[in-house]
Amino acid sequence: MKKILASVLMLGMLLSTGIFVDTEAAQRRGKQVQRNHNGNAAHRQNHQANRHHNKPGDAHAAAKRQRIHTHDGGHYRGGKNIRRDGEGNVQARRRQQFQKPDGTMGSRHQHVSRDGQGNVNAHARKRGVGPEGGRAAVNKNYNRDTDGNVNANVRKRGVGPEGGRAAVNKNYNRDADGNVNANVRRRGVGPEGGRAAVNKNYNRDTDGNVNANVRRRGVGPEGGRAAVNKNYNRDTDGNVNANVDKKIRGSQGGTADIRKDYSRDAAGNVNAGSDKSFAGPNGGSRDISRDYSKDADGNVSKSMDKSTTAPNGATRDVSKDVSRDADGNVSKSASYSSTGPNGASKEVTKTYTKDAEGNVTHSVDKSGTAPGGSTWDVDKDYSRNADGHVDASAQKTFTNPKGSGYQVDSSYNSDDGYSRSGSCFNSDGEQIHCP
Repeated sequence: MKKILASVLMLGMLLSTGIFVDTEAAQRRGKQVQRNHNGNAAHRQNHQANRHHNKPGDAHAAAKRQRIHTHDGGHYRGGKNIRRDGEGNVQARRRQQFQKPDGTMGSRHQHVSRDGQGNVNAHARKRGVGPEGGRAAVNKNYNRDTDGNVNANVRKRGVGPEGGRAAVNKNYNRDADGNVNANVRRRGVGPEGGRAAVNKNYNRDTDGNVNANVRRRGVGPEGGRAAVNKNYNRDTDGNVNANVDKKIRGSQGGTADIRKDYSRDAAGNVNAGSDKSFAGPNGGSRDISRDYSKDADGNVSKSMDKSTTAPNGATRDVSKDVSRDADGNVSKSASYSSTGPNGASKEVTKTYTKDAEGNVTHSVDKSGTAPGGSTWDVDKDYSRNADGHVDASAQKTFTNPKGSGYQVDSSYNSDDGYSRSGSCFNSDGEQIHCP
């Protein structure tokens, strides 16, 4: 009885001192504290996303943030924020950062805004660092107003882990009338000292006139150099003009120069040509020239001249011409000549014609001199008319260093068939009995 009374008295003392509290009341108070905490957190988040007092009709999206840690030590974090007011103005931002376990790091920032009138502005910024120390940076901008004027540009920079560098700038502009201008500028430096530069430009007006050009320059680490210029023009009538210039200087002294031209007018007349010149570091050289033309009636002509000199003094020259008129008449000619370092020489001439009715003529003349002084000459002629009648003849003459030699004549025609004869002669040109 005494133990029960003592227990009751002790329980009363504990309740009066507050050591034991009512469980339901404590749960109610805990929920209230949790609600207050959640409300304060939401208020802080909303305040960070919207730092200005809202206007009537404003709508806001609270910032969204994300963090990710991978099991191998990499991590990622990013966030988005969008704001739009009652007047139609919109702004959006996005930020991202990452790091890989191998040390690669990168970041990206993007911002886009559009006002109630439709003017748009956007830009992006990217940065990156490679695991071996290389770095890259990219900036992009874009603007468009309500009149349709557009401006955009891109800027890129990079540094390789071994010291090479690269830079790229791009610009684009278009006005409300449709005039367009664009250009690209590239620069690069290799880790061993080589350099390269490229410039590109493009223009087009509202009438359809177009102009474009490209300029390239390069220097190799051992001193070789190269330069290229390209141009293109087209007017509203359809007239086109284009040309290319190339210059190359090798580190060992070799050179190359190339020029190409092309034009076409509104009527369809075309002209094209090229000139090429090469020189080797050991003294050899070659020159090549080509021309082409075609008029609106279909008349075509082509020509080519080539000259080559070997380091040992040998030479070779080639010339070719071709023409075809609108009626189908064709004419061709070619000549070849060459000389050897030991005094030998050779010359060849060829001609060919074909008219619209089908008549054909063909001739070949060859002559040569051997190092010891012997000579030879070959003449061939061939003709065929529209009825299929054929006439052909050939004469071959060979002379030794002493002046004597022999001659062979042969002929063929559709009526008499084939015939052949030969004779010998002495150093005075008198005919003698062939041995």
